[in-house]
Amino acid sequence: MAEVSQKLMELQIPYKNATLLYGPPETGKTMFARYIAFKKALPLCYLNFSRIIDSYMGSTAKNIAKAFAYASSNSCIFMLDEVDTISCDRKSTSGKGSDGEMSRITVTLMQEFDKIPNDVIVLAATNRYDLLDSAFVSRFSTKQEMKPFTTEENQKMIQMFLSDIGYEFDETEINRIVKGTHDQREIMSKTIQLLAEKI
Repeated sequence: MAEVSQKLMELQIPYKNATLLYGPPETGKTMFARYIAFKKALPLCYLNFSRIIDSYMGSTAKNIAKAFAYASSNSCIFMLDEVDTISCDRKSTSGKGSDGEMSRITVTLMQEFDKIPNDVIVLAATNRYDLLDSAFVSRFSTKQEMKPFTTEENQKMIQMFLSDIGYEFDETEINRIVKGTHDQREIMSKTIQLLAEKI
């Protein structure tokens, strides 16, 4: 997708290399963004929307504009986390009071999203796909559901991670890491802890 986006940019055709990741918590959505940044050798620009909401009217929209301007200034992986915090479905809101403010923030989000250049890869994550505004969702070229991994998939995830960085664990160590959990975040935390101990 990055190569396609680059070619279209050369043809002066706007195209967002943007993927919306949705699914239950702890399925590795943020970790996936870090992995893509590593594989592409690009910096990761991370924005968690739950942390930029401001109690002052209009300040949240300004915070969003600043973050998008910063991410757009260089080729990067731009991770938008917890997008359901602010991208409300405008059809289901009253348009008044706090609902009206959230609707305006959603519009700002889409306006800033449309300005992102082709060489910025956008990944957005949500646990509540059903809450998102349909116009915002339509801006993503790819929508990918993230499901909890099986034991075998978690084992392969560890092996791929270790292969990428030039390390290897034996089968017993990998089985011990994945035993009793399908939480990808916890599994990667255990993997990195064991790697740190070995190093």
